Amino acid sequence: MVTLWILAILMLLTVSLAYRARMEIRLASASSKRIRAQGMAREGIARVSRILKDDKNAYDALNEEWALSHGEDTITYTILDEERKININTASGDLIAAIPGMEDIASSIIDNKPFETMEEFLDIKGITPQLIQDIKPLTTVYGHGRLNLNTAPEDVLEIFLSGLGHPASLKDKIILYRQNNIFESTAAIKESLLPYGLIPEEEGAVDNMVTNKVVDVMSSCYRVSLKAVYEQKYKFSVDSVLFKSGDDGIKIIYWCE
Repeated sequence: MVTLWILAILMLLTVSLAYRARMEIRLASASSKRIRAQGMAREGIARVSRILKDDKNAYDALNEEWALSHGEDTITYTILDEERKININTASGDLIAAIPGMEDIASSIIDNKPFETMEEFLDIKGITPQLIQDIKPLTTVYGHGRLNLNTAPEDVLEIFLSGLGHPASLKDKIILYRQNNIFESTAAIKESLLPYGLIPEEEGAVDNMVTNKVVDVMSSCYRVSLKAVYEQKYKFSVDSVLFKSGDDGIKIIYWCE
């Protein structure tokens, strides 16, 4: 009888050990595949870096390769320049106050900048995680600090012009020009817009923005949102910001997995 009990216990131990071994093999396999997905994501970032490095013209616009949709079965990503948004680190108090939700805390923002990440805003009284999410499409802390007139969305242009005290009508002429054209230099912005019926106030606004170097036609920082999928199951996502230096080098300045 004792022998039978011993045999039964040994069988249970054998089954338990076999089950544990199978689980460890599965976990190891899953871990290996997740690592493979992570490697694919890093390969995707390297691909983006090459695209940005190969873009050597003197402007950045929405019809260029970097700005187009990119995707396949295993790797998908979007690239958005940060200079399409209002830079909090270089914006005046009036411009920050023109951003929805920032009206009452603009002075606190001015007192605490510069910021290295948007998350640092949470240290300021009156700023909540929801407010940060609301203003992320409109604001940035990365880049050279000037708004790219080739890439800025309509709502950003509207806020930008309002915060600088410039005519809101200028936004419509910029958007109209961009439908079929690209601003290739800051010096040519006013000349490019003249055929669209600039009024004196708008001409003065363009002169002011160019002279004070608050607008540009190029970008230097690009946010890359990338997802890699291995074997249609194992996923790895990365949100990063790449900085393009003047010597065509690409540097990762933000990385969140």
